[in-house]
Amino acid sequence: APFPVKITVDGDLADWAGVPTVTVKASSGDAAVTFAAAADDKFLYMYGDVLDDKVISGEHGSDYWNEDSLEFYINGTGDLTLSRYQDGIVQITVPPLNAGKTGDEIVISGINGTKAGAVPAVKLTDTGYVVEMSVPLHNDIWNIEPTHNGEIGFNVNVNVAAQTNRSTKINWSFNDMGDQSYQNAKAFGKLIFFEVGKEVVAVPTETDAGDAFVVDSSVGWDTRKWDLAWSDEFEGDAGTAINPAKWTAETGGWGWGNNELEYYTTRTENASLDGNGNLAIVARKENPGAYQCHYGTCEYTSARLITKNKMEFTYGRVEGRIKVPRGQGIWPAFWMLGANIDSTLWPACGEIDIMENVGFEPSIVHGTIHGPGYSGTQGIGGSYEIDGEFADDFHVFAVDWDPNVIRWYVDGNLTKTVSINDLNGREWVFDHDFFIILNVAVGGYWPRNPDATTEFPQTMLIDYVRVYELAK
Repeated sequence: APFPVKITVDGDLADWAGVPTVTVKASSGDAAVTFAAAADDKFLYMYGDVLDDKVISGEHGSDYWNEDSLEFYINGTGDLTLSRYQDGIVQITVPPLNAGKTGDEIVISGINGTKAGAVPAVKLTDTGYVVEMSVPLHNDIWNIEPTHNGEIGFNVNVNVAAQTNRSTKINWSFNDMGDQSYQNAKAFGKLIFFEVGKEVVAVPTETDAGDAFVVDSSVGWDTRKWDLAWSDEFEGDAGTAINPAKWTAETGGWGWGNNELEYYTTRTENASLDGNGNLAIVARKENPGAYQCHYGTCEYTSARLITKNKMEFTYGRVEGRIKVPRGQGIWPAFWMLGANIDSTLWPACGEIDIMENVGFEPSIVHGTIHGPGYSGTQGIGGSYEIDGEFADDFHVFAVDWDPNVIRWYVDGNLTKTVSINDLNGREWVFDHDFFIILNVAVGGYWPRNPDATTEFPQTMLIDYVRVYELAK
């Protein structure tokens, strides 16, 4: 942040000419943000120019985190080792619904967000929106004195809603790739002041990732030979329970880290063979067992099946032929977790999402990896879209999991490749045993809750799950 620089907060960025900028792009999609900071003797100035092809704002009440909004984080206490929010540490959330508003009309939220004395100006643009803001250097919660090479804690996040709810989050800095800044100030990056005309001390912008891993681009769905190592073909009479030698049904209604609404049971009404060569996982709007959930009496039941301690493996092709359910708030998934999760907690144990679908995106499936520094909304992966809806028919979802690289396929089409090179020095945790999970969640932070359009029961049919190893 250069100083002294004279900025007028009016949403016009012409007076920012010459100020260094940073651009951060979403891990998938076209959303991005370009931002900068500067100061004079009274104010810290910031702006964010958000690239967003569909601005959604004001539809969730005060839940601006769940739609388009720009967040600036500042630690002005002088102690960058602090983790807990207190006076002097703020999250200032500004939604684009503030476009054209002034004075008391302006909406600011976030943790301690109203204490900083921020004055924003918001403009809608042809490509998204711009937030320009001033914050007093001296107020009731901090005294920030810009000095050459002096620093404060600083972070910038952007919430992006592709349709109704937030679907993407863009995070800067490198420290906050796990989206922890809203609860841990130690995840902030740094804003370094420099006096105009003086030499700037160079600072590293990214971790040295060392020699790049070479990804074999010739590998495809049918370019290698595989041997079947394990499978469940789900043959049997209708109503037959899952094979206990292969699967365990997990139970509980604690939200599963995602604010989910269902209670997972061991009942055949929620998971059993359908008599036509498929496993049926059924989400129901019911509570026959007086189950208790994190929000009170449960409203839904479903099933979550795992191969933990029964089938665990490292590397290979993992494939399932699946017909997903449909409806707002329905969240089917075919995925894997690190088998060391009891001793190495998530996300350090690793997670590989082979297929996820949320009901408000009936034509899209997602494939993602999660690990330390790239979890939750900052997971690394991609999406795949078809002309129709995935719930209309069976589709084959698979990953080829090799050392240092994972490839996703839908119906034999390569949809995404992620390698150790994409982690920018963060730890690759996909080099040990994993187990498989099949589940249908109801509600949660990502899919949001069912609504009046959602029909129950909703069934995910699984024709088979197979694990292959490369032929020797």
